[in-house]
Amino acid sequence: IHPAAVVGAGAVVNTGAIVEHDCVVGEHAFLGPAVVLCGGARVGAGAFLGTGAIVLPGIKVGAGALVAAGAVVRKDLADGAKELGR
Repeated sequence: IHPAAVVGAGAVVNTGAIVEHDCVVGEHAFLGPAVVLCGGARVGAGAFLGTGAIVLPGIKVGAGALVAAGAVVRKDLADGAKELGR
């Protein structure tokens, strides 16, 4: 976890996950093992990112969104949205 990142209360950042500079992880969000948040990515409260998911720079994952294992998030996801593929 980069020193310039912010991780909300109750959020889980699992083994091997990378949270780069200027990222924000919302309260009670879950980052599975080996998740990568590139610089400036934002994850909303209660979002779930499965193992190995990647969020590209500056992208927002909305509150309560689901990102499947191995998925690459290339565009902003709305609250409650699902990203299931590459």
